[in-house]
Amino acid sequence: MGQFCQFPADIGRVRTRRVQCQPCCRRASQRRRVASSRDLLVPDLAVNILLVDDSAEDVSLIRGLLDRRWDGDFRMTHVEDVATALDFLAHQRIDAILLDLTLKDTPGLSGFLQLYAKAPHLPVIVLSGHHDDSLAMKAVQAGAQDYLVKSQLTDELLVRSVRYGIERAGREHAEEALRMTTAKFRVARDIQRRLFPARAPTVPGYDLAGLTSPADETGGDFYDYIPLADGRIGLVVADVSNHGLGSALLMAETRAYLRALVLSQNDAGEILGHVNRILATDTAGRHFVTLFFAQLDPEKRQLHYAGAGHAAYLLSANAAPRLLESTSLPLGIDEHLRVRCEGPVKLSPGQVFFVCTDGVQEAQSPSREMFGTQRALAVVQENLHREAAEIAARLYDAVRQHMAGAPLADDVTVLVLKVLAE
Repeated sequence: MGQFCQFPADIGRVRTRRVQCQPCCRRASQRRRVASSRDLLVPDLAVNILLVDDSAEDVSLIRGLLDRRWDGDFRMTHVEDVATALDFLAHQRIDAILLDLTLKDTPGLSGFLQLYAKAPHLPVIVLSGHHDDSLAMKAVQAGAQDYLVKSQLTDELLVRSVRYGIERAGREHAEEALRMTTAKFRVARDIQRRLFPARAPTVPGYDLAGLTSPADETGGDFYDYIPLADGRIGLVVADVSNHGLGSALLMAETRAYLRALVLSQNDAGEILGHVNRILATDTAGRHFVTLFFAQLDPEKRQLHYAGAGHAAYLLSANAAPRLLESTSLPLGIDEHLRVRCEGPVKLSPGQVFFVCTDGVQEAQSPSREMFGTQRALAVVQENLHREAAEIAARLYDAVRQHMAGAPLADDVTVLVLKVLAE
């Protein structure tokens, strides 16, 4: 059973009355009492319909049809002109509008166009006392959800039209919101992509490559090549906790701080210590960043490094992989964290320095088996004879094959440095 409201033109005075459609019955009265007490506990879930019609006979007809067929809670409010309807829309929640196209003050499409301009997201079902195919087509083309002829109305037709209009308008609104969100994510993704190196620097005696693949439109992983003031090159791989837009913002912040601090600091541990203090303040310990920062000295063929919750590996053809262990906790957790710098680590021709994010090791097969560190090292070891870019690509392909085509659950980033003959 529905509720019906008649609003006079001076709606601003809140002088209203509710009229229950006849016949009244005890069950309807009980339902209203239950609804009244329930309204104090839960939001109003009734469908709110606004009827704009100046014919008392047609209003009574539509009330009866809705009350006879509607199988849920609804509330219909009746106003006699578009001006009052516009005022009502500014103050009340409405789910659908039933609009008579033969109103005395706004005949034809003029009333519809005013309502549609005010609330383009609301479904408007237009009503007419006579069948006019031309007018019906114009109304639908202008944005109306449906066109109904009053003389042909049935309770089933009216209810189906209103329900379909509400569902369709809701779907269109959701699709538009999704399009806008997708567009925003694409902009964010494009901006983030420009933060990654366009290409690896050319370093005589070395072959350098990196790749990254985010699990979402944007990701929290990044890698970077940073020219240092003393002629060395900074090699960075980092992983922000979680992934998505929030992680991407923290990634960009970390990258910016790191690039700024290398201009005035030389020690990798001290640099990461400064970055940590800033991140700990900015994130209040709610997010963290694992980061491996290596400083390559091309002339001396050695590197120093600091790892904040992040390790790397040095592989050779005839030796077991060497683990370059993390030297501290991740960044952003403890404001007083000290990050230790290790090295120098001597480099020899044929060796490969390799670092990746945990999206590689934690990638799962359909049986939930992780790809794992040992499998990653084995792929790199098997491809030591290849170029750095090919090693990174083959590792990524092995991860995707292990996942059997499933979407990435976490961002994947790989950086490879191959030492060439002198």
